[in-house]
Amino acid sequence: MYEYVEYKTELYGIDVEQVDPENTSRRCSHCGFTHPDNRNGEEFVCLKCGYENHADYNAAKNVGLRYLRRNQTGDGGGMLKNQRFLACH
Repeated sequence: MYEYVEYKTELYGIDVEQVDPENTSRRCSHCGFTHPDNRNGEEFVCLKCGYENHADYNAAKNVGLRYLRRNQTGDGGGMLKNQRFLACH
């Protein structure tokens, strides 16, 4: 999948980077609480804060947040202007 996405994004000048997807489908993108029972099929409900959303959307938000946090520099870092990211898992 990564190779296909990378190939397609090259056509549009978009960089692709892999992000470790571990626990992204079990972690609440709102409060950060991670538990296997947060996810039930396509439904995500945080056992701690009650946040609800589609499980894949919640996981995609976590992948994006993980990418952004990994690339922060501490001096106002974060996502660079005109930079895009894709979540795949």
